[in-house]
Amino acid sequence: MQEFFHRQAKAMDTRILDEDKGGKDSDHASVASGDVKDGDSERQEKLMERDHEIELERQSLTSMNIFKVVYLWFLLIFIHVFVFWYIPVYANEAILGEIVCDPATLTGRLGCNQFSNNPTLIIFYLIYCIYFMLQAFQISYGQPVEKKDMMKTYNGDAGLVYLLYQMIPFVYEIKTVVDWTFTKTSLDLFQWLKLKYIHGELYVTKCSQTELLNRKPGEEISRCEKCFYGFCLLVIVITLFTAPMLLFSSLSPVAIENPVVGASVSFNLNLKINGTAVGNSFNIYKNDFVVDIASMSQTEFDKLGYANVPETKFYDPPQVQIVQMNNASDTSYALSEPNKELMNYYFKKAEENKENDELFALSGQLVYSFDRNVSAFNTLTG
Repeated sequence: MQEFFHRQAKAMDTRILDEDKGGKDSDHASVASGDVKDGDSERQEKLMERDHEIELERQSLTSMNIFKVVYLWFLLIFIHVFVFWYIPVYANEAILGEIVCDPATLTGRLGCNQFSNNPTLIIFYLIYCIYFMLQAFQISYGQPVEKKDMMKTYNGDAGLVYLLYQMIPFVYEIKTVVDWTFTKTSLDLFQWLKLKYIHGELYVTKCSQTELLNRKPGEEISRCEKCFYGFCLLVIVITLFTAPMLLFSSLSPVAIENPVVGASVSFNLNLKINGTAVGNSFNIYKNDFVVDIASMSQTEFDKLGYANVPETKFYDPPQVQIVQMNNASDTSYALSEPNKELMNYYFKKAEENKENDELFALSGQLVYSFDRNVSAFNTLTG
């Protein structure tokens, strides 16, 4: 490893010496032209800059490449132990019960997991070989000096690409935090985030304003552009504001009449014995037989007084329906004799103690429901 770094440093020194010779030739030309003093000072500045560049390259060679070489050596040893020893030994012992196997003696679905008989392991090893080769080329030839920055181009397409990049979940935030973590700075994380945000906003603004460079100062906006951006945007905003109200109102174009097609009525007597958790409900009447369903006329609407009630006076009479039910119950009142006697007993007690609600509480419950067709496949009850 030390020999490799010495060769790299020697190659850089040789390159600098060649550049120095070129500098000397240019200096001789300047002497011939009469600027000896200026040529010496210029050459001195170039030498100082080259020395600084050499120092920076050597520092990067000793910090970055040493760590990379150590890491690659460790990974190289680990991959070879993993591929040629751990996988074959562990898999053969777990499946076949022996470390070394002979593929010719195995039958059925069980196979030998030696490296030469495992295609998956061979492909895995070849992928890592390609990875090691590319890393070796990178160490040998060095990394590119020029940094790739997507914010070097200023046009509308570049600004759109940057906005799309910012919309990718967590990618922009992770990159910003990683940059702050590995960059020497006096800013804290939140100041860094603000700086990156301001930088991004200025970049997008500059990209969007590049097309204005060709516009003359004081040039009036065309009517076509005003119509396209102003009028269309105004229509969209008004539509978004009024469309929900129109959709859920009676004027909605998608609203259709959904009349009642069925109904049911039931009446229950609830008896509650206070002081205990005992409660009984007796179904007295139940009817699902609908005689007639008709829309209400204006005369019937006014006669029933709906036009004077604040809750119903704005109703449209044809949309109100009258449902006529059969008088008789659909079922007979079936109750066993002991329960009839018990119910009579409770009713008598409730009648005797009607002024004292602490003993018995008797109440009636009327339950009704209407059926509407939601679609051809299901029915809503409400």
